[in-house]
Amino acid sequence: MIPISERKRKAAKRGLKYHPLNNIFEGCSGHHINIKHVIYIPLDDHLIPHNAKTGENMKAINEIAFKYIWDNIDDVRVPLPDLVNIMRKVK
Repeated sequence: MIPISERKRKAAKRGLKYHPLNNIFEGCSGHHINIKHVIYIPLDDHLIPHNAKTGENMKAINEIAFKYIWDNIDDVRVPLPDLVNIMRKVK
């Protein structure tokens, strides 16, 4: 598994911030739901080509990420009201 520091460095290199909303787990991939927030999802669910900066295919991949985080709500790292507000702002 890639260390968190390396994940943050790679995100910064792409012009993205790195604020995880749920806990990292084996076999996951960090998905940016926007340019700031990350939801860890199973690697197999992170196959849709997308771009957080341009919005390309973001609706489809975010639906997968949102379903995953709701189905695994016990692993969320932020207060539930904050999570709901962040998700509402995502387009």
